[in-house]
Formats: sequence, structure tokens, C-alpha cells
Amino acid sequence: MSVSDSDKQTVYLLYLRSHYREYLDGPLQSEEEAMDLESEGQAVRERYKETEWGHTRTCIISGDVRDGNNDSRAWGVLIRPLLSPSTFDSSLELQVKLDEEFAQLSEDRRMLRDFIFPRQDPANARYLPVNLQRIVQNAVQIFHINRRKPSDLQPIHIIDSVRELCDRLIVVHGDDALTRESQSNTTLMFRMHLRATFSSRRVLEKYHLNREAFEWIMGEVEAKFNQSLAHPGEMCGTLAAQSIGEPATQMTLNTFHYAGESSKNVTLGVPRLKEIINVATNIKTPSLSVYLEPEISTDPVLTKNVQQELAYTSLRTVTAAVEIWYDPEPHTTIIEEDAVFVEPFFAIPDEDIEVKMHLQSPWLLRLELDRAKMIDRKLEMAYVAGRIAESFKTDLFVIWSEDNAEKLVIRCRVLGGADKDEDDMGTVEEDIFLRQLENTMLNSVSLHGVFGIGHAMS
Repeated sequence: MSVSDSDKQTVYLLYLRSHYREYLDGPLQSEEEAMDLESEGQAVRERYKETEWGHTRTCIISGDVRDGNNDSRAWGVLIRPLLSPSTFDSSLELQVKLDEEFAQLSEDRRMLRDFIFPRQDPANARYLPVNLQRIVQNAVQIFHINRRKPSDLQPIHIIDSVRELCDRLIVVHGDDALTRESQSNTTLMFRMHLRATFSSRRVLEKYHLNREAFEWIMGEVEAKFNQSLAHPGEMCGTLAAQSIGEPATQMTLNTFHYAGESSKNVTLGVPRLKEIINVATNIKTPSLSVYLEPEISTDPVLTKNVQQELAYTSLRTVTAAVEIWYDPEPHTTIIEEDAVFVEPFFAIPDEDIEVKMHLQSPWLLRLELDRAKMIDRKLEMAYVAGRIAESFKTDLFVIWSEDNAEKLVIRCRVLGGADKDEDDMGTVEEDIFLRQLENTMLNSVSLHGVFGIGHAMS
């Protein structure tokens, strides 16, 4: 089934009710024990691989159990107390099954570490639809499992039963390629958890289950999984709302609860919960974590470059001061600080500039930029002035100081100002127009970055 919003947009293609949390400590684990994502291969083999219970004494060759010490009963010494004599088997078929099982567990562990959760903390809990550990505990109590007695279970039967159960856990029905892929992705993590929890060694060595208890567990897991499926028309939203009832009662303050810990200030508690429930369009403190490629994330210079490209920078961001001057002579200036670059600019004759000289307004919009912010964002005066000129096309005449000048100044004059009336009313209107132009210029001229991203931290 699918979960859609009021605009008929699909939110979830499939929905499974998760009544508890299982820990994904890889492949997937209960709170007590499972394959550790951070453990080395030897630790994993000692936990899951029957053929290494006795370390070097566990190689089956041509149906015989042999080792470096020529002990043909090496594997049987360890597994025989767990199995009744009638079920003990040292055939080559068993060895192949055990190797395939361990290879599958190793592949599950690799996929979780490298593909599904490559950057997440392995100790984080994951929600899954069936509590396997509780079912095992119930089976031990119902069937009065005696850990001193050998089991009548065969390892081959355990492996085949778990594999058949994984095949019966169907969420998406169909036989086409897309359906098969959806089915595989939907049950991927639960099947990993199932294989890790009911590996042949753990069933025999840790749980000491007999055949009757094991068959009951397989049936219970299948039944609980089918119960967790949400059927078409079921009120998934109500179930989701119920799941947040308990945490919401503890959301009393929008504050941090870790003294002395430096962290980003984001909306927490009830205010954040209200944003989620109301599907707020504009949240108070939006944030997004961007993971860089390894070759970039390890280089501080490249990381800084990405940060600068993401953070939105407008002309207002790098402007320290804005002034409006009445400076009637365009080719010179009454501002002594600007004479250093204004007079040399007009000293070299330029036909295009001379043609527009009489169109320049006597009123001057003078921008002084912040050197520290310019350096931090790796901006140059020519680039900033070019962005201003590009935004206003032929309506503005712009000149600027050099990057190594004492003050970073951009001078802007409106073209066409000389055609207006020179009475006092026209002067006042032009002054007001420059103030409006100042506000428009500071907000509309974009230098770089993505609009809406105010800050980027690395």
C-alpha cells in the first residue's frame, strides 16, 4: 500500500508497523548481542561460524573432519554435546551449507557498514516490525528448554528453515523486475536481522532450542510480521500519532540538556513537534547536513571552497557602509580618499566613457566594502563591481578601487540624471531615488551561493 498526502503525492510506498526498537549493530541486533559493525573478522567468525569453534581444528575435507593435529573428531568434540547422536552429521553437504551461511552473514555485515549506514553510529536503534528476542524467550519458557540436554535440531534444517522463512515474508506481490526489487528492498534489513539472530550456531549454542521450539518460533515470526503489515485503507496517520504520545509528554523546554556542550542552535521540543505536525512551510531553524567526497572532506582548503559556494552571499553581506554624495564633476571628486583611483581612471581617454559622461548624475552612491568578509569569501573588487553593473545593465556607471587599496570603494552613478530638471524638486526626488536604489542593490545583487542558505559550517 502507499501513504499519500492531500495533494495525492506518495509519501510512503509501503508501511510496516514497528512496535519496538531493535539495534542495528550489524547485520541487525537485539539490545543484548549481535554482529558488531566495528569488530574484526576474527570476532565475527567466533560468534557465527561453526567451522571455527575449535579454531584450526575445524576443516572438513571430502566428508571427513580433519585438522593440523589429525583429530578427525575436532568439530564433533564441540558440536556433539549440543546435538543428539542421531542428528550429528559431518557430511560435505553440511560443510557447504555452513560456509554459505557465514558468507551470507559476512555480506550482510559489509552492506550495512559500507552501503546502508556508512556514517551512522552503530549503537543507534532501528525500528523493526518483530521482536525476535522476546519470541525466543517465550519459546524457552513455553517448551521448558533444558540447556544441559542435547538438541534434536540439525544445522542444515536451521539454515533451510530460516531461508524459507525469508522467502515467505512477502510485502510486495508480483513477479516483474520492479516488484522483485521493491520486495527485496522492503524486507532487506529484517531478513539480515533474521539471519543473524537465527544463525545455526546461535540457535544451538546460545538458545539451545529443540526442533519443536524452533518450528514454533519460525511460525510466530511469520505471523507477527504479517500482522505488522498495514493494509489498504488503514489509518497509518493515527498509528504514527500514537507513537509520539509518550515522548511528547517529556518535551517541556526548547533547550539543550547537556551542560558545556557546543552545538548548533536548532528548534527542539514542542515547537519542533508543532512544525512537523502542522507541516510548516517555513521552519524556524532549517538545517541540512551535506557529506562531502573523501578526497574533499579531508582537505581543509577544498572544504572551505565548498562552504563558500553553498553559503548565500549578497552585496549587503560584504558592505560595511553606504553613502550618498553630491559630487557634480564625474571625472574628478570632492572625496579625497577616492581621488587616488578616480582621477587615474579618467586620465586615459575612452570614447565610450566620454560619450556617456554628460549622462552621469551629479549624485553619487558610494559603497565601502568589508575587507575581512571579502577575503573570507574570496571575492575581488572587479567581480563585485561587475555583478552590480550586470544587474543594472546600462542604467548605472560603476568604477571601483583596487583590491590592495586602503579602503575598498565602489562608486555608482545613475545614467540619464542630467536630462532631468535641475530644480530643487528634481534634486529631492533624485536623492530619494538613490536611497531606494541603495536598498534594492544591496538585496538583489547576488554574488554567489544558494539562495536560502544563510550560513554554512564545516
